[in-house]
Amino acid sequence: MGLIIHMKRLPTSMELIQHLVQEPSVSSDDSQLDMSNRKLCEQLANWLDDLKFTCKLQPVCEHKDKWNLIATRGKGQGGIMLSGHTDTVPADEQAWQSDPWKLTASSQHLTGLGVTDMKAFFAVALSVINDLPAKHKPITLIATADEETTMAGARALQSQELPKPTLNLIGEPTSLVPVVSHKGYQAYRLSLTSQGGHSSLNKHQYNCLDAMHSVMGKLMQLRNALAHQTQNTQFKVPVSTLNLGTLKAGDAVNRICAEATLEFDIRPLPDLSGAALEALVQETIISALAPFEVSRQLAPLYHPIDGFLTSCQHHHLEHLCDVSGTTAITADYVTEASLFEQMGIPSIVLGPGSIDQAHRPNEQLPIAAIGEAENIYQQIISHYCF
Repeated sequence: MGLIIHMKRLPTSMELIQHLVQEPSVSSDDSQLDMSNRKLCEQLANWLDDLKFTCKLQPVCEHKDKWNLIATRGKGQGGIMLSGHTDTVPADEQAWQSDPWKLTASSQHLTGLGVTDMKAFFAVALSVINDLPAKHKPITLIATADEETTMAGARALQSQELPKPTLNLIGEPTSLVPVVSHKGYQAYRLSLTSQGGHSSLNKHQYNCLDAMHSVMGKLMQLRNALAHQTQNTQFKVPVSTLNLGTLKAGDAVNRICAEATLEFDIRPLPDLSGAALEALVQETIISALAPFEVSRQLAPLYHPIDGFLTSCQHHHLEHLCDVSGTTAITADYVTEASLFEQMGIPSIVLGPGSIDQAHRPNEQLPIAAIGEAENIYQQIISHYCF
């Protein structure tokens, strides 16, 4: 297959994971918890530079000290892209039985913040690349910022001239089963205000709690309509979902409530247009507020994410299923896959570890999953690059 690259030897997969876990890279809507991911990207770039990759560390302009890494090696057309996010959710340290930023090993598991979601992916990818022959079709490794909040990193890539691989392998935890489709995501904050008044005035049309009660009732009707409109039994939750998440209202029992705020999210099936869904939400809220004299403001909490359906050709998908020994599935959670698909890059989600371990204290990864992932990734990369 060609010459083996013999340059500065990388640490082992376990050592790579340890380095990555101990480099905090939290993304959070809370500015007190939010962190830069620059040091982690620089560490990845240093390792990739040792493997003779051309590395570009690029700022995500709309966010302070957030960075993407784009690293390439190889010549020709096609090849493969390996992509993932560098950030983690915050850690509730009181709920952890060990230091979240220190990799802890037992006989069967590794424990640490981000070990599954999704720092082990980068360690596995680097370990496999380290043993590859020197001449191959392009391999592109992309590490993004802020997937856990705004997905600003992946969005920033849309203005870049990226390679066009035959396949983009996104290493989110899927228990090494190919994920070919997932739902979208939209989240909103609805704020109502009115002139308020003393409760003795009995002016219900000014009461923002009454008005929000009407809105919530209409949104629940919309939720039921969405559930009956379209079903897809390939999903564990086979319908589009709408969740009423937070409600804040009022300041005194003897005042007509003059302010109320509701936050809710929607996870639509892939065939439901985000624009059409937002129009439905607007229409629902306007209808609910018709009897009230309140002002409204509906604002997205995040940029909406469209549902994902892979454009990967069938014979490529068959290969991934053969290599992994599994059958392709769908997911109810959201990844960056739809953003890569919008860039014309066929994508599949396939990575070590279980999504059940993501976003929870004492996050674990089976040690056996590392070797399994290395074997699968080696076969996939060889198939597309040699």
